[in-house]
Amino acid sequence: MSTPTPATTPCNLQDAQQVISCLHAHLNAICAVEFYTIPLYLTATYSFSVAAGNSTTPLSATDSTPLFWWMQQKSLSVAVQEMYHLQCASNIANAAGFHPSLDPSVFDWSGPVPHLPNVKGTGFDNLPNVLDVLIGIETPIEGGFPPPNLQVVYDSISALYHATLTLLDIVVAAEGLLPLQPGPVLSGGSPQAPLVAPDQMNYLTFQSRYQYTVVKCADDIAHLANAVSFQGEGAGVVADFASKFPNLAKVLQAGDDGSNGEVPAQYQPKAGSRFARWDNVSHYERFVALKAMMTSAGYEAAAAQLPAGRSVFNRTGAADPDRPAWVADAAALQNCINLAYSRTLDIINNGMTVGGPLDTANSGSSYTFTVVMTSFKYLIPQLWQWGQVPTFSYVAGVTDDQLQAAFDQADPLCLYHWDKVTQQIREEQPDDMNVCQGLNSCQGLGWGGLGTQAGDGACATADIHTCSGGNSCRHRGGCGYTVSGSPIEDQWVPGWNSCKGLGGCQVPISTQQKFSSPAPQGSKVQPGDGVWDEARKLLQKNGVDVTRSVQARQGWQATGVNVTQGQPLTVSHCSGLWSADPDTNGGAPYDAKGCPGVIVPADQTGYPIVGVAMGALVGRIAGGTPFLIGDGISLSSAPAGGLLELCINDDINHLYGPGLADNFGSVSVEITTPITQPLPQPQSKQVPGGVNYNGLARREAITPTST
Repeated sequence: MSTPTPATTPCNLQDAQQVISCLHAHLNAICAVEFYTIPLYLTATYSFSVAAGNSTTPLSATDSTPLFWWMQQKSLSVAVQEMYHLQCASNIANAAGFHPSLDPSVFDWSGPVPHLPNVKGTGFDNLPNVLDVLIGIETPIEGGFPPPNLQVVYDSISALYHATLTLLDIVVAAEGLLPLQPGPVLSGGSPQAPLVAPDQMNYLTFQSRYQYTVVKCADDIAHLANAVSFQGEGAGVVADFASKFPNLAKVLQAGDDGSNGEVPAQYQPKAGSRFARWDNVSHYERFVALKAMMTSAGYEAAAAQLPAGRSVFNRTGAADPDRPAWVADAAALQNCINLAYSRTLDIINNGMTVGGPLDTANSGSSYTFTVVMTSFKYLIPQLWQWGQVPTFSYVAGVTDDQLQAAFDQADPLCLYHWDKVTQQIREEQPDDMNVCQGLNSCQGLGWGGLGTQAGDGACATADIHTCSGGNSCRHRGGCGYTVSGSPIEDQWVPGWNSCKGLGGCQVPISTQQKFSSPAPQGSKVQPGDGVWDEARKLLQKNGVDVTRSVQARQGWQATGVNVTQGQPLTVSHCSGLWSADPDTNGGAPYDAKGCPGVIVPADQTGYPIVGVAMGALVGRIAGGTPFLIGDGISLSSAPAGGLLELCINDDINHLYGPGLADNFGSVSVEITTPITQPLPQPQSKQVPGGVNYNGLARREAITPTST
């Protein structure tokens, strides 16, 4: 029996200052509720056993989607969208003049949800044991909505959403209430015109998936509020939306008000993006569908087919028989979860200034919100494999060093790619961060720099889950799951990836990941084939592609690429400009072809090559005779074997003037070499803490499913 909601004081909607104050409190409450759900949902989502995650039992007689994968991904889609909602609410809060301030003491997952005293939690557990709680959290209200109140106390999330929309609808129509800098919008101009929010927090993780992520104009406030409401509660909030919230509804497309039960098209994720197949309906409907599946005869039959002891969900006290030997002990994993959770909360409460902005491309620290939140993807399943239920306890003031130490202890194989050696590799080779687990491009890369040759690496130097276009160069990638877009081959098939910025795979690729749909025309890959296996074959066939940066102010620079005499070699200029002399070419830089109209005289033999353009890109192998590369060279037979070095064609020994000292700029090049020997299996290596591992076995046991 539910407890009556405490008495509340309605907000005076005629008092502008009280409306703003109340809006601040409501937006903060939404951030608290969204943050509350994320650990709860992730813990349940990742409770699947390895055997269940690897099961190929189809969803139905007409749908070959793996049933347990469908269940986990449907649950995970809600958790990930809650992260997007946290981003939306935080950016609206920033436009309203403040950033979230979440009290760690209110996050008790066995007690009521913050601001929702009637919505009770049951603590962390596996998906079937908490599913009714998840449904209860997301259940839309029935029988009308109360007005906004000063205490910010409601009996459902939908009531909290509704009250916040009421306040926002007033504010977006009243110029001058939000602390936005004056501009076209606040001067009677178009609501689509850019405006400036004070100290805008760049919560940008979802910009490739959703159309609206930050507040750039007045209409964006309405769009972000609508996205949270439609996606989260659906018809429970949006009934008669246009008449109840006309100032927010003005941005809706004609006839697209959610009355058909689906999320309006403009708030659905990009077609072909991850979770697109689930994100067109509300959270409540997704959890109800999961409940229906878990009570069906088909589910019971599928669970019965699993090997003995491989339950669908890890159970408290029962260790998973598939737990690999390299998994850290339970205490180390739990400690790391606590510190990572604490760091995420601190980052939010510091306006994303701790650990840099949420956009990892512009991060100011190793530990951004995205990086730390993603670590739960690995920590939670491994703790479940010990048969222990993960918990989340706040520790104040977690530092970078403390978090690094916790990751090192919980991750003996550096699965998260945050060990200090790998960090150094990233800094030294920032353009070659796409490689993964035996698919690496050259020696010295992979986990800890231990790869001895192409194909012999332990794990990626890229950040975990670098996927869907986040890769660095061609001939990598291939997700194998149904995607859309053009060209589909770039996203689907390993090695068909034609250039930087394409590709559909994640890092690392598990050997358990299988192609699930017919291949594009021209490929022999079939559903059920292994993604990693195909990528491995194509690495051998296509050779090695690496991208390197060449600095104008440095002499001969090692590329890390060993060339085999007599074998093909291709070096191509990709991007960048430089100059070997600011007094030439009008002071303007130029590309790898060199300075237009300036040829090195025959008597200036201090240059690597005479008779060609000054400032051109040149190369040499094993310290031998230099050769001109310019904007590209393709040799059918390399003249020598050994390490390839590159530099600018300039007075590198400063015999005729300042030499390299007055140079500026750099160019990036792509180097392609064949693989002449069969690719090795990744070798067993010693890792910190005395743990030995076999790379191939580790790939097969990373996570229950590809997530």
